[in-house]
Amino acid sequence: MTHSGGKPHDVGDRGQRFEVSYFDPVVKARKIVGWCETAEGARQMADGVEKHPVWEYPWITDRSVV
Repeated sequence: MTHSGGKPHDVGDRGQRFEVSYFDPVVKARKIVGWCETAEGARQMADGVEKHPVWEYPWITDRSVV
């Protein structure tokens, strides 16, 4: 544990505003691909899910509104 002198720590979810996930029909569950700071980066990740031979239904979650 670190001490910040009463100031908020600058750690955590930096660079992880958008979460990209997909449905894996093999295990019948949704899995996380990764996180991005920008909506454009998240869309690019979701495009990669669309091109994957097995993964389905990419989903982008904006974690700043959750």
